[in-house]
Amino acid sequence: MTSVLSSWCFARTPAFTVLTGSPLATATGVMLDTYPDEPFSKLVTDVRAVVTRHCGSTSVLHDSRPGHITLAYAHADQDADELTRQLRRVRPSHVPLTIRDIILADVRQNPAMSAYNWDVVHRFQLAPIPDFIGASD
Repeated sequence: MTSVLSSWCFARTPAFTVLTGSPLATATGVMLDTYPDEPFSKLVTDVRAVVTRHCGSTSVLHDSRPGHITLAYAHADQDADELTRQLRRVRPSHVPLTIRDIILADVRQNPAMSAYNWDVVHRFQLAPIPDFIGASD
């Protein structure tokens, strides 16, 4: 499966940059959404197709799109006003993030600890960002 993912999904997709932020406080945690949706969303679709073919549909039950980075998970009810005020002070509120590698992980939720645990199955490198030699500045 890793060879199919490497050649079919990742080797042909150049590294890309997304914009992350602003930090969002929700009932389940704190996250940063990413933008734009592509090419990340297409990679997710392609990977889910390969994993489903090799491991069955129950191996990809959760679709976590749109792309995001989770900073913290919540496990109890509480007033989020102070947290929200603090998050609004984060500057810059948006930052670029270049994606060069994709990690395939076996993820398990641990509800009692309000946590996720994972084992890295494989790390894939995306294709290099095209070098436009001779392009005018």
